[in-house]
Amino acid sequence: MQTDRARFSILPAGTVSWHGGMALAGLIALPLLQAGPAAAQVCDKVAGAGWTPANGPVAMGPAWYAPVVAGLLIAWFAGKPWLTFLAGAVVAIMAAMGALAPLLDEQVYNLAISEGCISRENDIMDMVLNAGLALGYVLLGLWQRHRSANALP
Repeated sequence: MQTDRARFSILPAGTVSWHGGMALAGLIALPLLQAGPAAAQVCDKVAGAGWTPANGPVAMGPAWYAPVVAGLLIAWFAGKPWLTFLAGAVVAIMAAMGALAPLLDEQVYNLAISEGCISRENDIMDMVLNAGLALGYVLLGLWQRHRSANALP
């Protein structure tokens, strides 16, 4: 007795149909498609379009730390604890994002390190500086709150 598949098949027994061949090609191509971003595009995304190997690894520089330190001075002279805590929360979020970036997209991070556009040392330095600045904001806010609570009426 002939089954429905054998009756409608035009291929000899033991051959792979067109659909089976496409599925096999898809299984072979899937790991190639998941290989990740092209290495040449990684530094454009991580370090910016103008980055060249001569620039060396990028880090958060004066473009980030100058406004953060200026904000700390403004918060000091303003004497508003809520403003100080708000700015400290922003810096703490940036520190957390810096700590989580390598964990969230490890493949891109490792490619960027291998190309030289970022380095683990710079990232650790940025995380420590951001955590220290966030702690500075929190301590300043606590000091301001304590000072305003003990101020003479």
